[in-house]
Amino acid sequence: FLELDTKIQLIIDNTTNMDAIKKLTEVYGDKLEIRSFTEDVTGTMRNFVFGKEIAVNGIKILPESNDEPSYIGTAYVNLQDIEALDDKFKSLWDLAKPLKSK
Repeated sequence: FLELDTKIQLIIDNTTNMDAIKKLTEVYGDKLEIRSFTEDVTGTMRNFVFGKEIAVNGIKILPESNDEPSYIGTAYVNLQDIEALDDKFKSLWDLAKPLKSK
């Protein structure tokens, strides 16, 4: 799946789902770097950037009371679009704080 030199950066909006975070850490180990925002910050947008090949931008469209999150999104393959989403991610990354182990 992932190449050995691939680093995964993940920004989460809070630390309420630590079980999932622990599972991801077990699978990806030191290849995974997680940062988070405070408990007061939440969002409905999800962005994924996969190198220079594809980026996906999505937004939650159903009420928060549903058990399953539903998102509608757009996949981008144009290098300029991917770079724009990557730049936005980097800006958020700089604002987020490293996740402390619990």
